[in-house]
Amino acid sequence: MKKFFKNPGKLAGVAILLIAVAAAFAYGYVWPQFGSSNQALLWEDQQRNVLWMFQAVGAWFVIGVLDLVVTWGLYRHFAEQSQPLSRVSALFRLTYTFILFIAIVQLYNGLPALELENGSVDLQSALTSFETYWSIGLIVFGLHLLSLGALMRKPKWLRVLLYVAGASYVLVHFGLNFMPHHSNLFLLLESILAAPMAIAELSLAVWLILKK
Repeated sequence: MKKFFKNPGKLAGVAILLIAVAAAFAYGYVWPQFGSSNQALLWEDQQRNVLWMFQAVGAWFVIGVLDLVVTWGLYRHFAEQSQPLSRVSALFRLTYTFILFIAIVQLYNGLPALELENGSVDLQSALTSFETYWSIGLIVFGLHLLSLGALMRKPKWLRVLLYVAGASYVLVHFGLNFMPHHSNLFLLLESILAAPMAIAELSLAVWLILKK
């Protein structure tokens, strides 16, 4: 067990899987509670609302901390192969994580809105700010995956997956943020490319854990 946690690559792989679990909870379970379809219910139970928001902030904070672990682990794992490129890749992920923490602060700033009788506008503003910062961060995350693809010599199928996922993140989130008049197109692309975007990093995690 000690040898396992002393291996940066395996540690990064475990952290990536934990990020997937935390993200599924934060964005798959908690986030829909704040959707427009639930606005009428949102203010009925203040204690429940605050709990939801703390769960969201807490889950994203855990994700941010785990991203720091992944950044270090991937850098150490690939440094022997190409230290300059590994540094660039780590810098991309570190920048993404920094932007994610800024997004989390926007989400935390929405907590006071839950104490107001008519705070839905302030809450929606906090949620929108979080999504905007996170989306911008995902452009940088895409560059991180592209740089990982360049570092990944073998297996070739994983290298291709990382390239596809990285290009998808950059294309979709660049379009959503800087070409809003075509947002429907980029949302459609996101739904189509969601599978390879998710599979790439999960495959990387499994490969890192199983790699001798």
